Amino acid sequence: MAKAETGTKKAAPAKKAAPAKKAAPAKKEAPAKKEAPAKKAAPAKKEAPAKKEAPAKKAAPAKKAAPAKKEAPAKKEAPAKKPAAKKATTKK
Repeated sequence: MAKAETGTKKAAPAKKAAPAKKAAPAKKEAPAKKEAPAKKAAPAKKEAPAKKEAPAKKAAPAKKAAPAKKEAPAKKEAPAKKPAAKKATTKK
């Protein structure tokens, strides 16, 4: 009976020591996670001004609308072709 008890006591402390080693590295990884978010926050501030430049691209479509107004007068010139059809009738 005495031999069986000594065997179990030696095995138990070995299991308790192992988890203690795993807990230590976990503390070293935690600070690493705090540094990573700091790097992600900095680029986010640099991207924000880029979003303010995007609205400038929305103003460009306004320039595309102006040429559309120049094309409208071209439709007024088309009716001038109708009088030409009347000339064709005079040839008959």
